[in-house]
Amino acid sequence: VTKYGMSTKLGPVTYGTGNDEVFLGRDFSATPNYSEKLAAVIDEEIENIILSQYDRALETLREHMPQLHEVAKQLYLNEKIDGVDFQNIMEGKTLKMDENKSEQIEHDEPKKSIDEGTAEE
Repeated sequence: VTKYGMSTKLGPVTYGTGNDEVFLGRDFSATPNYSEKLAAVIDEEIENIILSQYDRALETLREHMPQLHEVAKQLYLNEKIDGVDFQNIMEGKTLKMDENKSEQIEHDEPKKSIDEGTAEE
């Protein structure tokens, strides 16, 4: 917002000096070259951007949840997937599964904990 003008409210203007890096001998409490009122507007714009993009990310995840579960399943079965398989999953296409692995997943029972008395003695 202050460096690249990523705000329609403030426009494509750089605020501040651009010397954001702290270096030995520099004053840590340097004052900006804009008012407290403008600083509050900048903070508000940054908060709006963060919140709107957070909501957008959540919506994208919710929209593609079935595909994300399929990606997780394929990663569980195969430990990796390539870009083509990922693209196919995201487009809703089905992937060929290794018969042995899919049967193993269907027949595997959850492992019991040591507290349940199944540890090898």
